[in-house]
Amino acid sequence: MKDASTPNQEGNASFSHLLQHLHALGLTPHPPATPADLSRVEQMLGLELPTPVRDLYLTLGGLDGPQQEVMWCRLHDLSDIAPTLNDLNAPLHELAPRLVNYGIPLFNDGGDNYLVFTLLPECPGRLVYSTSGDDFSPEVLFRSLHEPFFAHWLEGELILPQGYQAQPAQTQDDERAHRACLMRAQQCTGYEAHFFESLAAGLAPPR
Repeated sequence: MKDASTPNQEGNASFSHLLQHLHALGLTPHPPATPADLSRVEQMLGLELPTPVRDLYLTLGGLDGPQQEVMWCRLHDLSDIAPTLNDLNAPLHELAPRLVNYGIPLFNDGGDNYLVFTLLPECPGRLVYSTSGDDFSPEVLFRSLHEPFFAHWLEGELILPQGYQAQPAQTQDDERAHRACLMRAQQCTGYEAHFFESLAAGLAPPR
């Protein structure tokens, strides 16, 4: 069995720095996934995993320990992704079918609310907080897949040291994504329009 202290050679070394951080939090990384593991998940999902998601799971296959106590959310094991995607998609099939598979739920907050890695061309690679049921108001929290691992609770307040609230300056990518989401919202109606308006609001510069 491969040691969980080092990522697979196929993975991106940019995630390997997380291992020391996670150990310092008292968490135990699972052994990394293999390319064959990822291929099986992709077959189940019927879609290709984006490179950052592949690289993460090629570095660690999951985590053991008090995740929600030390970093707010819980990383899904690779085997969790297919059932949680089905759960995320359930209300979309009827209410907003063009949003089905808009992203991959990689974390949850201990309930039925997910932190979703977006696959949308208008807003790719962001981590958005999506509440359970038919709530179509996703909140953009993070720019990259590295950042959720550094969020934590402090005296009842959620601290996002690398997230949008802590780094409010809008980047050029944010500006492009903001405009693209607004344009998509104008081309849609109902739930789908509200969904993209919410994304655009999360990408807007602070006032």
